[in-house]
Amino acid sequence: MSITLDAPRTSAVKPNRGRAAPARPSNAAPAPLPPPPSLRDMPRDRNVHIPMSREQWWEYPFEGKSEWADGEAILMPPAAPAHSIIQSRLARIVGSEVPGVEAPTEFGVDIGRSYRVPDLAITKAARLRDGVVPRRPIVVVEVISPASRRTDRVRKPAEYLAEGVGQYWIVDPSRETVEVMVSDRGKQWLPLATIDADNPIAEIDIAGHGVVTLRHEEIFQ
Repeated sequence: MSITLDAPRTSAVKPNRGRAAPARPSNAAPAPLPPPPSLRDMPRDRNVHIPMSREQWWEYPFEGKSEWADGEAILMPPAAPAHSIIQSRLARIVGSEVPGVEAPTEFGVDIGRSYRVPDLAITKAARLRDGVVPRRPIVVVEVISPASRRTDRVRKPAEYLAEGVGQYWIVDPSRETVEVMVSDRGKQWLPLATIDADNPIAEIDIAGHGVVTLRHEEIFQ
Protein backbone atom coordinates (compact mmCIF):
# COMPACT_ATOMS: atom_id res chain seq x y z
CA MET A 1 0.00 0.00 0.00
CA SER A 2 1.45 3.33 -1.05
CA ILE A 3 0.99 6.80 0.36
CA THR A 4 1.35 9.73 -2.00
CA LEU A 5 1.94 13.38 -1.16
CA ASP A 6 0.72 16.16 -3.40
CA ALA A 7 3.63 17.91 -5.06
CA PRO A 8 4.39 21.25 -3.35
CA ARG A 9 2.67 24.09 -5.18
CA THR A 10 6.07 25.63 -6.06
CA SER A 11 6.94 22.55 -8.11
CA ALA A 12 5.66 21.62 -11.55
CA VAL A 13 6.68 17.96 -11.12
CA LYS A 14 3.82 15.52 -10.65
CA PRO A 15 4.15 13.01 -7.80
CA ASN A 16 5.65 9.71 -8.92
CA ARG A 17 3.11 6.96 -8.29
CA GLY A 18 5.43 4.21 -9.59
CA ARG A 19 4.38 1.28 -11.76
CA ALA A 20 0.85 -0.02 -11.69
CA ALA A 21 0.36 -2.88 -9.26
CA PRO A 22 -0.44 -6.28 -10.77
CA ALA A 23 -4.12 -7.17 -10.79
CA ARG A 24 -5.33 -9.17 -7.79
CA PRO A 25 -7.66 -12.13 -8.15
CA SER A 26 -11.23 -10.97 -7.62
CA ASN A 27 -11.60 -13.15 -4.52
CA ALA A 28 -8.42 -11.85 -2.87
CA ALA A 29 -8.70 -9.89 0.36
CA PRO A 30 -8.00 -6.16 0.01
CA ALA A 31 -4.52 -5.05 0.96
CA PRO A 32 -4.24 -3.78 4.54
CA LEU A 33 -4.30 -0.01 4.90
CA PRO A 34 -1.41 1.90 6.47
CA PRO A 35 -2.09 3.50 9.82
CA PRO A 36 -3.37 7.07 9.56
CA PRO A 37 -0.73 9.77 9.93
CA SER A 38 -0.78 12.01 12.96
CA LEU A 39 -1.90 15.59 12.33
CA ARG A 40 1.31 16.67 14.02
CA ASP A 41 3.35 14.87 11.35
CA MET A 42 1.34 16.04 8.32
CA PRO A 43 3.07 18.32 5.80
CA ARG A 44 1.56 21.80 5.92
CA ASP A 45 1.68 22.56 2.19
CA ARG A 46 0.27 19.42 0.59
CA ASN A 47 -2.31 16.67 1.03
CA VAL A 48 -1.64 12.99 1.60
CA HIS A 49 -3.24 10.51 -0.83
CA ILE A 50 -3.85 6.88 0.15
CA PRO A 51 -5.51 4.42 -2.29
CA MET A 52 -8.62 2.83 -0.78
CA SER A 53 -12.25 2.19 -1.52
CA ARG A 54 -14.97 4.60 -0.52
CA GLU A 55 -16.15 2.11 2.11
CA GLN A 56 -12.66 1.83 3.57
CA TRP A 57 -12.31 5.61 3.64
CA TRP A 58 -15.59 5.97 5.50
CA GLU A 59 -14.19 3.81 8.33
CA TYR A 60 -10.60 5.09 8.19
CA PRO A 61 -9.67 6.55 11.61
CA PHE A 62 -7.92 9.72 10.42
CA GLU A 63 -8.48 12.47 12.98
CA GLY A 64 -8.46 15.41 10.56
CA LYS A 65 -10.42 16.55 7.51
CA SER A 66 -10.42 14.22 4.51
CA GLU A 67 -12.19 13.68 1.19
CA TRP A 68 -12.47 10.77 -1.25
CA ALA A 69 -12.05 10.86 -5.04
CA ASP A 70 -10.77 8.54 -7.78
CA GLY A 71 -10.25 5.63 -5.41
CA GLU A 72 -8.11 7.61 -2.99
CA ALA A 73 -8.55 9.11 0.44
CA ILE A 74 -7.28 12.69 0.46
CA LEU A 75 -6.02 13.58 3.92
CA MET A 76 -5.64 17.28 4.63
CA PRO A 77 -3.38 19.16 7.04
CA PRO A 78 -4.97 21.34 9.71
CA ALA A 79 -6.29 24.67 8.47
CA ALA A 80 -4.57 27.90 9.44
CA PRO A 81 -6.44 30.09 11.95
CA ALA A 82 -7.27 32.69 9.28
CA HIS A 83 -8.86 29.96 7.14
CA SER A 84 -11.22 28.90 9.94
CA ILE A 85 -12.07 32.48 10.89
CA ILE A 86 -13.06 33.32 7.30
CA GLN A 87 -15.26 30.21 7.19
CA SER A 88 -17.14 31.23 10.32
CA ARG A 89 -17.50 34.85 9.18
CA LEU A 90 -19.01 33.88 5.84
CA ALA A 91 -21.38 31.43 7.53
CA ARG A 92 -22.51 34.16 9.92
CA ILE A 93 -22.98 36.73 7.13
CA VAL A 94 -25.04 34.38 4.96
CA GLY A 95 -27.07 33.06 7.87
CA SER A 96 -27.98 36.54 9.11
CA GLU A 97 -28.88 38.03 5.70
CA VAL A 98 -30.57 35.20 3.82
CA PRO A 99 -33.52 33.59 5.64
CA GLY A 100 -34.49 30.05 4.82
CA VAL A 101 -31.01 28.76 4.08
CA GLU A 102 -28.29 27.08 6.09
CA ALA A 103 -24.56 27.67 5.69
CA PRO A 104 -22.82 24.69 7.33
CA THR A 105 -19.03 24.60 7.42
CA GLU A 106 -17.28 21.37 6.38
CA PHE A 107 -20.39 19.28 5.82
CA GLY A 108 -20.14 16.36 3.45
CA VAL A 109 -21.37 16.77 -0.12
CA ASP A 110 -21.88 13.46 -1.91
CA ILE A 111 -21.51 14.05 -5.65
CA GLY A 112 -21.34 10.41 -6.66
CA ARG A 113 -17.89 9.86 -8.13
CA SER A 114 -16.34 11.77 -5.23
CA TYR A 115 -17.20 12.89 -1.73
CA ARG A 116 -16.18 16.46 -0.98
CA VAL A 117 -16.17 18.46 2.24
CA PRO A 118 -16.36 22.12 1.15
CA ASP A 119 -15.45 24.85 3.58
CA LEU A 120 -19.01 26.19 3.28
CA ALA A 121 -22.14 24.85 1.56
CA ILE A 122 -25.24 27.01 1.26
CA THR A 123 -28.41 24.95 1.02
CA LYS A 124 -32.10 25.18 1.79
CA ALA A 125 -32.68 24.54 5.47
CA ALA A 126 -35.25 21.85 4.72
CA ARG A 127 -32.72 19.89 2.66
CA LEU A 128 -30.32 19.17 5.52
CA ARG A 129 -30.48 15.65 6.87
CA ASP A 130 -28.14 13.36 8.78
CA GLY A 131 -25.26 15.85 8.63
CA VAL A 132 -24.88 15.45 4.88
CA VAL A 133 -25.84 18.09 2.32
CA PRO A 134 -27.74 16.36 -0.50
CA ARG A 135 -26.65 16.81 -4.09
CA ARG A 136 -26.78 20.24 -5.66
CA PRO A 137 -26.21 22.74 -2.87
CA ILE A 138 -27.20 26.25 -3.88
CA VAL A 139 -23.64 27.55 -3.38
CA VAL A 140 -20.31 25.91 -2.61
CA VAL A 141 -17.49 27.96 -1.04
CA GLU A 142 -13.85 26.89 -0.88
CA VAL A 143 -11.21 28.81 1.08
CA ILE A 144 -7.84 28.29 -0.57
CA SER A 145 -4.95 26.92 1.47
CA PRO A 146 -1.40 26.07 0.36
CA ALA A 147 -2.38 22.40 0.09
CA SER A 148 -5.58 22.96 -1.90
CA ARG A 149 -4.87 25.78 -4.36
CA ARG A 150 -4.84 23.70 -7.56
CA THR A 151 -7.70 21.41 -6.52
CA ASP A 152 -9.92 24.34 -5.50
CA ARG A 153 -9.29 26.17 -8.78
CA VAL A 154 -9.28 23.29 -11.28
CA ARG A 155 -10.66 19.97 -10.09
CA LYS A 156 -13.47 20.97 -7.73
CA PRO A 157 -15.04 23.66 -9.93
CA ALA A 158 -15.44 21.09 -12.73
CA GLU A 159 -17.02 18.57 -10.35
CA TYR A 160 -19.45 21.06 -8.83
CA LEU A 161 -20.41 22.41 -12.26
CA ALA A 162 -21.17 18.93 -13.60
CA GLU A 163 -23.27 18.19 -10.51
CA GLY A 164 -25.47 21.26 -10.99
CA VAL A 165 -24.23 23.57 -8.22
CA GLY A 166 -25.50 27.09 -8.96
CA GLN A 167 -22.63 29.22 -7.64
CA TYR A 168 -18.99 28.64 -6.70
CA TRP A 169 -17.07 31.08 -4.49
CA ILE A 170 -13.29 30.91 -4.21
CA VAL A 171 -11.82 32.76 -1.24
CA ASP A 172 -8.08 33.47 -1.27
CA PRO A 173 -6.89 34.64 2.17
CA SER A 174 -3.37 35.43 0.93
CA ARG A 175 -4.71 37.82 -1.73
CA GLU A 176 -7.78 38.87 0.27
CA THR A 177 -10.13 38.17 -2.62
CA VAL A 178 -13.50 36.49 -3.07
CA GLU A 179 -14.34 35.35 -6.61
CA VAL A 180 -18.01 34.60 -7.18
CA MET A 181 -18.92 32.49 -10.22
CA VAL A 182 -22.33 31.44 -11.50
CA SER A 183 -23.15 28.38 -13.57
CA ASP A 184 -24.13 28.98 -17.18
CA ARG A 185 -26.70 26.16 -17.37
CA GLY A 186 -24.02 23.65 -16.37
CA LYS A 187 -21.82 24.50 -19.36
CA GLN A 188 -19.22 26.74 -17.73
CA TRP A 189 -18.60 29.05 -14.80
CA LEU A 190 -19.14 32.73 -15.53
CA PRO A 191 -17.62 35.46 -13.33
CA LEU A 192 -20.31 37.26 -11.34
CA ALA A 193 -18.30 39.44 -8.93
CA THR A 194 -14.88 39.87 -7.34
CA ILE A 195 -14.53 41.34 -3.86
CA ASP A 196 -11.09 42.79 -3.13
CA ALA A 197 -9.47 45.97 -1.81
CA ASP A 198 -10.38 47.87 -4.99
CA ASN A 199 -13.93 46.47 -5.15
CA PRO A 200 -14.81 46.15 -1.47
CA ILE A 201 -18.58 45.53 -1.64
CA ALA A 202 -20.80 43.31 -3.79
CA GLU A 203 -24.42 42.24 -3.50
CA ILE A 204 -24.84 38.59 -4.45
CA ASP A 205 -28.20 37.05 -5.33
CA ILE A 206 -28.19 33.54 -3.84
CA ALA A 207 -29.95 31.93 -6.80
CA GLY A 208 -33.26 33.62 -6.01
CA HIS A 209 -33.24 32.75 -2.31
CA GLY A 210 -32.15 36.22 -1.16
CA VAL A 211 -29.36 38.74 -1.50
CA VAL A 212 -26.23 38.78 0.64
CA THR A 213 -23.87 41.74 0.86
CA LEU A 214 -20.21 40.72 0.93
CA ARG A 215 -17.88 43.37 2.35
CA HIS A 216 -14.12 43.03 2.09
CA GLU A 217 -13.41 44.46 5.53
CA GLU A 218 -16.00 42.21 7.18
CA ILE A 219 -14.47 39.07 5.69
CA PHE A 220 -10.75 39.89 5.93
CA GLN A 221 -10.54 42.44 8.77
